[in-house]
Formats: sequence, structure tokens, C-alpha cells
Amino acid sequence: EQLLLVLENDEDWIRALEYAADGQWEESISIWTEKAHKAKYWKVKAAAACNLSVACRMLGQNALAEQWLDWACEMGTLPEVPILRAQLKATTGR
Repeated sequence: EQLLLVLENDEDWIRALEYAADGQWEESISIWTEKAHKAKYWKVKAAAACNLSVACRMLGQNALAEQWLDWACEMGTLPEVPILRAQLKATTGR
């Protein structure tokens, strides 16, 4: 089970979630990376960064996953971050 943040009114975001559900993490990463860098609102950027963290963790890129979570925290506070940090810690053992 993976915690992914959802933006229901964004077709690209929903497509990224569908890719993730099919295990096509690289395709999801492409969409969420664009959102993280180009979105207008900080919550969208932070949510994209959180989802990028999950995608990187699923691909075994734990250091990059941690960097995306750190970047999300720089944007602002999302209640899902502690859960994602705990999942990452469980994966990395640190």
C-alpha cells in the first residue's frame, strides 16, 4: 500500500495516479515533476513532491525520495508528510 496525494480536478494528476497503479512509475514521475516545478500553488507543488517521493522509493531511489520529502516540507506543511517519512524510514531502516 502506498500513500499518494490526489488532486481530483486535474486530468494530468489522475493520469499519473493511473500510471502509478499500473506500476509505471517513470511516467508518473514525469507528470509530477512538471507539477512540482511549474504549479502555481505551493500545496500542489508540495503534493507533487510527496508523490515523487513515493515513486522514487518504489524505484529504490531512497536518497532521492528523502530529498523530495524535504523539498515538500520547504513548500509548507502537509499532514501526510509524517506518514511518508515513516514509510521511507521503514524502507531504508534509518
